[in-house]
Amino acid sequence: MQAWSQLNAATDEHAIALSNRDGRALGAEPQELPLHVAAEQAVARLRMPWARMLVAVESAGGKDVTLLSLEPNATTGEVRIQAQAKDMPALIRYVRTVGAAPDFSAVQLESHQVQLQHAQQPIDGSIVARWTPQPSPPGPAASAAGSP
Repeated sequence: MQAWSQLNAATDEHAIALSNRDGRALGAEPQELPLHVAAEQAVARLRMPWARMLVAVESAGGKDVTLLSLEPNATTGEVRIQAQAKDMPALIRYVRTVGAAPDFSAVQLESHQVQLQHAQQPIDGSIVARWTPQPSPPGPAASAAGSP
């Protein structure tokens, strides 16, 4: 009987040693975030300058590139862009132009495919980038509010 108690105690100690940093045992279901943490994350996502990102991505292509989809991930800072260009040089220019925007870094053409079934044979490109919004310069309203 004593051996059985020792085995149970050892098993309990082992389970405690294998617990995650948040105190739950391995294999246990993850707990929901506390409401205040989830709310703070939601507010942070809402404060992201989404319109500025969209303008930068859309305007980078000019008349030779069409934006097909934009998939930003506020948590990881990764942005996936699907675009269609009239030719490969236009697609490369687009990637470089997006990469030159102040909020984007590590912009890479992940894949591309020539659309042979279309007469003009446009090129669909999949682009991945890191998006780190830079603080906006104070606007005229902020300057006026601060003046005497």
